[in-house]
Amino acid sequence: MSYTNNEDIKIDNSMIKITSNKKDNIKKINSKLYNANTNTYENIIYNKQQVAIDLLNKLDFSIMAISKNIVRNYLVKNIVYKLNNRIVEVQVKQNNLLVSFHKVAKNFDTENKLINRKGYENNSICYSLIVEDDNSFNYAIRTIENIYNFFTAPKESLSDKLFNELKFKIKTLNISISEHKTNKGLMFKGKRNFVLLSKTNYGVYVRLLNVSNSNNELHIVTRKNYEPLCLSYKVRKNEDIDILLPYIKESYEKCNINPIDLKYEFYKLYNK
Repeated sequence: MSYTNNEDIKIDNSMIKITSNKKDNIKKINSKLYNANTNTYENIIYNKQQVAIDLLNKLDFSIMAISKNIVRNYLVKNIVYKLNNRIVEVQVKQNNLLVSFHKVAKNFDTENKLINRKGYENNSICYSLIVEDDNSFNYAIRTIENIYNFFTAPKESLSDKLFNELKFKIKTLNISISEHKTNKGLMFKGKRNFVLLSKTNYGVYVRLLNVSNSNNELHIVTRKNYEPLCLSYKVRKNEDIDILLPYIKESYEKCNINPIDLKYEFYKLYNK
């Protein structure tokens, strides 16, 4: 059909079709498939020995009892337990269970029982455990509970954790210690400033007064901001706090010294 320039174009409304966003539809379809069971419990346990079936029933009950938010799916070869992402996969063998965990499980593997899941090193589910007795069963459940708590509990970053612990320990040195925020971090003050804490990507950067440093564990500050806080230390783990705390106590004791004398000591150290 052709039209001339002056001819009115009439559109047949019956031919109009309204289509939804294809990407949204694909996501919905994938989501439904991801949550759908493509197998059944009966098929999963078919031809398996009773000891393996009993272990599966016991494990399934314990996992589902952790939270009603955990979703169970029966897939072709295994059973998946998930929140927004898969956290555990269970495959029923003849006499035992092969339980595979999300990669965060290694953080809770206190007895080093988890093994690398062969061929799945780059996947999210990459550690496994053979469950065949009460000891391995209890270890698996404890690990799953830790994984669940990891994904559901509010997370505190390493920097925040170290920063808050340092802050608490500094404040307990003396009730007279005050704190105030600066553009570089959090400053602590007795009669004068004696410690500055700054959050970093790796942990906490600490600056303090010129204390005794015979083991060379502290470093000289290259910039003169906030003189005379001239020594520094990078706190990267909890053990570093125990190393640094005696220096912080000495720094607090020195904050009672005449500020002029402290500044002189700072320049003497810095000019070396």
